[in-house]
Amino acid sequence: MIRKAKSIFFSWWASIQLHRFKKACTNPEKMYVRSWKYILQQNISGPLSGLKYNTDLMALREIPTTDYVDYQEEFQRSLNTKINPFTGEKINFWVNSTGTTGKHKTMPITQSTESEMRNFSSVRLAQLIKEFNVLSSPPELVFVLPGESQGVNKEFPIGVIGYYHYKKMPGFLEKHFVFTKSLYANEELYNQWYLLMALLSDTSGISTPVPAKITHFLNEINSQRKELLKHLEKCDWPKELAQNIDPKRIEMLKTLMKAPIKDVKKVWPSLSFVCVWMAGESCRRQVEELKQRYNFNNIQFIDQVFRSSEGTFNIPFINEVGGPVNPYGIILEFYDTESGLYYWPWELEEGKCYEVILTNSMGLTRYKTNDKVICTGHYKKMAKIAFHSRAPVEISLGWGTIEERELDKALIQIGVSDFSEFYFQLNPKGTGIVWVSFNEKYALLLRDLENQLASINPYYAKLKDKGVLSGVTYSVVDESTFYAKLKKNVHSKNLLMK
Repeated sequence: MIRKAKSIFFSWWASIQLHRFKKACTNPEKMYVRSWKYILQQNISGPLSGLKYNTDLMALREIPTTDYVDYQEEFQRSLNTKINPFTGEKINFWVNSTGTTGKHKTMPITQSTESEMRNFSSVRLAQLIKEFNVLSSPPELVFVLPGESQGVNKEFPIGVIGYYHYKKMPGFLEKHFVFTKSLYANEELYNQWYLLMALLSDTSGISTPVPAKITHFLNEINSQRKELLKHLEKCDWPKELAQNIDPKRIEMLKTLMKAPIKDVKKVWPSLSFVCVWMAGESCRRQVEELKQRYNFNNIQFIDQVFRSSEGTFNIPFINEVGGPVNPYGIILEFYDTESGLYYWPWELEEGKCYEVILTNSMGLTRYKTNDKVICTGHYKKMAKIAFHSRAPVEISLGWGTIEERELDKALIQIGVSDFSEFYFQLNPKGTGIVWVSFNEKYALLLRDLENQLASINPYYAKLKDKGVLSGVTYSVVDESTFYAKLKKNVHSKNLLMK
């Protein structure tokens, strides 16, 4: 009876959230004016301070666009304070991000930022309730980068945005997720037990931004089958991390762990959806690689919310790639490089690409995100957008650079399609790239890769011929070392690991 009542309540709550979202998309101009007034009130310094009482949204266009470097000094200075220098709000958490181009960025999370998060999170949860009845199904398996470090003093935790979402999750929701907060709070504990904890529970869905993470996760289970089987035989995991485990499931897992996993439904019979980024060439390829390697028949893949540490850009529908521009709390402008004009999200043209410019309650004003999106249509008056591309990631090699997209292209041309068994890193001198894998077979393709890189980037070839660059070398590591590296790059969108 209680279970039925809860299901009815959450269905009602989900309907309210989705109706609210629909209403916001019906009148996005009104939502933006409201956000603009609030952001103006919050800002005590920085680019917006001179427009304190100008409630005309077009006044925003009087301000030049900005980059992270325009905020970096003030943010760094505030690492040992409790106050956001641009808004005067108390800082609850510092978000660490490598950024699109690999540059280190640190952003403050305040109460206003948390409110923005709750709004889009509520819509996404409502979608999952309506489509998959997630709060009445087995818990969801969510991957975020675990743990937090400390800032200048112990009062200032620093971590990634995904972990902070998990940390701030209401207590009543925690039981609807496979991993506990205590597991995610301790990186050492997580690294030791997360594979086993994921196996001990059935799950209705798997969620993580980067599709390759799921491939790496399943590969790691297969590579550690013997060790996992020992733990299952002894039942020696920390009981606070996984309680009341069905003995039948343990016996089932013992049988499954005797051979490599291929069919995920055999491990998690209730698995009905996988939520990952599905837009953009790289993610599309990763999704296909995942499906080719493992059997995901009768499991629906849905597009993950497109967001960064700075804010949330869209809220995709369940059955589409991409979705309406996020109408809550932040202001997004879209720059057309062809015309040199800026557009609001209700002004976008279907099929065109735009660069995303963001203004939020964090203090960022007309901030260039270096993300490009494509307009896929409209929902009510709000444009629907999907990720298109990012600013080129340049790998610095001594006196020269090579774009990561060039490296990606070279790999495809030499016939490498499975990107889940290797990564690249700079050599200690910074004069070349090291191709790292636990599989020796890629060493045979080293010369082919070099030739393709030289063909794609003649400047790289020239510097290599002169001895300035040392080119690509190959390194074989054991599987445990390989996966330990990947765990620290759970959200890495790049081939290059730091």
